[in-house]
Amino acid sequence: EVGSVTCDDGSSCPSGTTCCELATGGYGCCPFPEAVCCNDGQHCCPNDYQCDVGAGTCTRGEQPGDIVAMVTKIAAKKEVGSVTCDDGSSCPSGTTCCELATGGYGCCPFPEAVCCNDGQHCCPNGYQCDVGAGTCTRGEQPGDIVAMVTKIAAKKEVGSVTCDDGSSCPSGTTCCELATGGYGCCPFPEAVCCNDGQHCCPNGYQCDVGAGTCTRGEQPGDIVAMVTKIAAKKEVGSVTC
Repeated sequence: EVGSVTCDDGSSCPSGTTCCELATGGYGCCPFPEAVCCNDGQHCCPNDYQCDVGAGTCTRGEQPGDIVAMVTKIAAKKEVGSVTCDDGSSCPSGTTCCELATGGYGCCPFPEAVCCNDGQHCCPNGYQCDVGAGTCTRGEQPGDIVAMVTKIAAKKEVGSVTCDDGSSCPSGTTCCELATGGYGCCPFPEAVCCNDGQHCCPNGYQCDVGAGTCTRGEQPGDIVAMVTKIAAKKEVGSVTC
């Protein structure tokens, strides 16, 4: 995956985030660059802050904005034993990604297979497609002519949120429009998208863009730092159902 951060176990997080170990095993993605991973294995803080796990906050001083709410990490994407196609979909290990006539990708059940130009069938490695005859050929000997195989639909990432432009964000996040165009992912469910097209706040808070904070009252924890949205994942060449 282009523009991603690879974690120590081979899983990946979006660019601009930080891999943090999870208490349950594996890694999660903290939505800040060079973030501080809290030792509870669940939360994280922006760079230069310290985790106060008991209070559920990130601290760096006594000024407004120096105490912000901890952020829960998003699970990192683990692709076990799979082949990643050009549009981000995946096929099982030992198969080959082939473009489909209907858009997106299908999985041919042979390694390094030949994708036929009808956008529907494929042949084993070393064979040629004879689309008219519906066969795969490589010579004149028995076994040199075999039936074409129909591709299986590639796996589309499940558990994601589809944005209005067809891009996607991880489950538990919110799609927000970006000032630069397209969408970003706010790492809170049902989040508030700030009108600067760059930041967002947790549900129930209001954006104070000038101060760079999210507010909901006067109590400790009622003023938290805004979060910068992560770029949403664009599935190029795929069909959104």
